[in-house]
Amino acid sequence: MEIRVGLLAIGNEVVEGQITNSNGVWLAQQLEKLGFENLYHLSARDNLQEIDQALDFLKKSCQLILISGGLGPTRDDLTRQAVALWTGSELQLNKELLLLIEGKLKARGVTLREGHRQQALLPSGALPLQNANGVAPGFYLKKNGFPTLACLPGPPSELKKMFNDYLLPLLNSDFTPKRNFVLRTWVCLGAPESEISHITESLVGDQFQLGFRLHKPYVEIKIWVPMNPTHDQLKILDRISDKLGPWLVGESIPKIRESFHQYLKKYDFVFIIDHLSNGLFLDKLREEQHSEHIRYQCFEHKSYRLFSRDEVASILTVMVTPDKANSLFIALFPRSESSAWLAFNKNIEAIEIPRNISIQSQLGRLYVIEKCFLTA
Repeated sequence: MEIRVGLLAIGNEVVEGQITNSNGVWLAQQLEKLGFENLYHLSARDNLQEIDQALDFLKKSCQLILISGGLGPTRDDLTRQAVALWTGSELQLNKELLLLIEGKLKARGVTLREGHRQQALLPSGALPLQNANGVAPGFYLKKNGFPTLACLPGPPSELKKMFNDYLLPLLNSDFTPKRNFVLRTWVCLGAPESEISHITESLVGDQFQLGFRLHKPYVEIKIWVPMNPTHDQLKILDRISDKLGPWLVGESIPKIRESFHQYLKKYDFVFIIDHLSNGLFLDKLREEQHSEHIRYQCFEHKSYRLFSRDEVASILTVMVTPDKANSLFIALFPRSESSAWLAFNKNIEAIEIPRNISIQSQLGRLYVIEKCFLTA
């Protein structure tokens, strides 16, 4: 069956916009991978009545509620009290947790105070979730008539560790979510969102649930595909890829980056000769992760000129020599006002920019860079 999840972030700083709720994004991604259906993202201030109202709302539709934040030692950390009141449970002191908290504080040279004692209080029937990266434990509560509740600390490093090490095994044991759909995505570059959506919508019709996401300069197409698509639906998906061909750069920007970096790690040294992007390629390499064995040579854009294939081949002949075994040379050179040369060692490929976008524009350079990521 589909298991619907509500995410609730506790804290004035979240509601008032002082911090971004990155925990909600990360939790939603993990739950989606497990087959849960993320239904709502809510936030509530450090106020018992407002937390109660948020939980009442989520209860109407969700079988699982994940709460983040409000587990600290101060008077405005109210998650334990709020959950106990909402479920009609008694807050009970867990002596084992108290000893564990006291030991962690002592190791830090901190004296146990009354505020710390409240971190050892759990609603009756709750299972404690250990905090390997901090002091405040979380808890997991199953009670008849209520959704299953998991309460996690607010600091992301603590939340992620607790989720992976302690909450995930419980979710796998208690829930068997059934996926009815799988999300497929296409990432396009070089055409406006209106054109991409027109092409896709004309092909899809009412066969699929369809969505778009614009994260400039890219357009991401999202289609929720049934787990067992029909033959006609599979044909539509193939046609989408064909029709988007000139602008299609991949399925997912993070996947493209990860695949490219894994490819680079096969080599002892990677040398990049960039006559094209004026450092934009290096910025894109650093977006996700940066490999220390990359040597990057960038030429100023004021020295921009067009290169012939013979010129590129001559440069690479000098650079790519037998004494540089297990090294990779990547080269980007302007070819014409609407195309570029992309080389991996001595393999040179001409990259045509769609719709005559200038190779000197940021969009044109980005297109070549994305093609480089895909080529690997």
